[in-house]
Amino acid sequence: MHAAICGEGEGEAVQDPTQAHENEEILQENETGAPEICILLENETGAPEICILLKDSRPSSEAVSSFLRRRDTFGIAWLICVFIRKRKVRLPFQRLDFSGSTLSAGKAFLLLLHSLPLSMEELCLDTNFGETGLKELSKAAEAGRLSNLLHLSLDRIGNTDMDGDGMRSFGAALSSCDSVRPLKLQTLSLVGLRIGSGNGLSLILRRDVVPSLRELKVSFCKPAQVCMVEVVAAISRGDLVGLESLDLDGLDVLPLECSMLAGVLRRCLLPSLTRLNLDNWAVPKECLGSLLRAFAEKQERPPLEEVFLGVSGASVSHAAVLGSGEFSFVKHLSVSLVVMQEALAFLSALIEAAEGCVLERVDLQLWDVGGEGEVVVALAKALEKGKLGKVLRHLSIRNVAMDSTLQDAQKLPLFTSILKLETPMSSLQSLSLNSLDLDDSDLWWVGGIIRRGQMPNLRRMDLSENEFGPEGLKVLMEGVCALEGAVRNLESLALSCTQAGRQKSGIEAMGGAFCLGKLPSLRALYLGNCLMADATATCLVEALQPLRLPLFRTLDVQCNPMSPDGVDAFFEKIQRGSLVGLETLRIKNAQTDADRLGKTVAKAQREGKLPSLRIQGGLPA
Repeated sequence: MHAAICGEGEGEAVQDPTQAHENEEILQENETGAPEICILLENETGAPEICILLKDSRPSSEAVSSFLRRRDTFGIAWLICVFIRKRKVRLPFQRLDFSGSTLSAGKAFLLLLHSLPLSMEELCLDTNFGETGLKELSKAAEAGRLSNLLHLSLDRIGNTDMDGDGMRSFGAALSSCDSVRPLKLQTLSLVGLRIGSGNGLSLILRRDVVPSLRELKVSFCKPAQVCMVEVVAAISRGDLVGLESLDLDGLDVLPLECSMLAGVLRRCLLPSLTRLNLDNWAVPKECLGSLLRAFAEKQERPPLEEVFLGVSGASVSHAAVLGSGEFSFVKHLSVSLVVMQEALAFLSALIEAAEGCVLERVDLQLWDVGGEGEVVVALAKALEKGKLGKVLRHLSIRNVAMDSTLQDAQKLPLFTSILKLETPMSSLQSLSLNSLDLDDSDLWWVGGIIRRGQMPNLRRMDLSENEFGPEGLKVLMEGVCALEGAVRNLESLALSCTQAGRQKSGIEAMGGAFCLGKLPSLRALYLGNCLMADATATCLVEALQPLRLPLFRTLDVQCNPMSPDGVDAFFEKIQRGSLVGLETLRIKNAQTDADRLGKTVAKAQREGKLPSLRIQGGLPA
């Protein structure tokens, strides 16, 4: 659509029949506090120069959204919105995204709400606007300014200070005004909202309010139980029959709510539902059966095509069902298995399914490797013979058996199986190998996996609570340095509760990797309780030289045998510019003198070091 000037003279647009009402409305709003500039614009004769400029530049929705997020450009964006709303210019303008804005829900936000173009179909707000912003949005809804919206996102709006009043006001505004209903909304995203207990969500999720709703996201809402009850109630009333996608991930619900959801997964209530997200949900073991039974009702269940499922524990039979791929629509599976028999059942089913496995992404957490390492052996077979190596995104193995010590014969199958894979584990983003008695020789295998480029997209590696020392850290870093870009995406490295800091050699090897730019994405380094004394800590600081870790944000060296003098030397060695982005520093130990540490930190900051460090009570937060 070409931009058209609609000022006075040739090409003047025919006045919209609702324009007079809108003008009167703006004047009335001004009397109650809206800025006087609204009246000035009413008296404009077309502002031809600005209109011509807009016609030539044709700003996109994305450009206007970027203007809205900053104080110094907000006025430009607001003027564009005003001219579009008043039909002074015509632009292909359908979306406003306020997410990431540096503005609060003050007068600027009110200006925007008064000026929303009627052509706008999508509006995105987020945290900065809080309870006040949501209440003002309610007023805009009552005035009909959201009547043409197809997509509304209020993700995490006011997630730190809301008590639910804003949600109640918003729900009441949408449901009580006959001039507003029904809305055209097709997508409603309320991720991370604190919805309270005032039935605000129930007021919105009604067929006479949102009859066209196709996609609903209430992930991570709080209280989770209230959210689940209100969503299930809306489904059971038949108010969400048009729903095609439902996101409930991150809701920490009880077995009762889980069973309630299973009870409404019926085609008669959700005839169009093809996508269901229960990831980050951890379906309790005791109610997993009711959910799987609902999935098994082929004639009664919704026409599901894609399900994200998070499971915390499973019976042996249910674990086998999940691993077998019996439900072809379960594409993404996150499973935490505490008991050895559950893990063996799941892995055996994966092996049997082999290439027939329909899973597209797997997050696997294993808590019991077995007295003879049976689970590790089964996992190795699943990686070698099945599709698991291609779809595994997160792998966490932890040996919780207190009286069990793993021998080499029990650990090596995992490392050798990964090395034998013909193709890299390109989906693997997180690897956690805790409490597996990994020693220096085992780190040679881990380094070999890195050296071979078997985990090119790894973002998080956690080797905490193991037995390796400086030599193990050295061979790990040799693997990092051997192949260009081997772990260039690694953001977090955890080596806490090991012996990696017992001598300087391991930290020096890590510094060499930093110097060569082998870990450019590293944001967090955890070296707590790793026997790091004063000399090694000083070596670590020297390794963190300027520009080597541009994204670095978190350093944990707490609970190490550093003396107060050693801590002072640690801060003294920090160079200006080397840790400019560091936000979190954990350095306390049993010898820490809070007053002395506070003075040391304050001195470092006065010298221009650690400008981003978070301070709480005079100490690093």
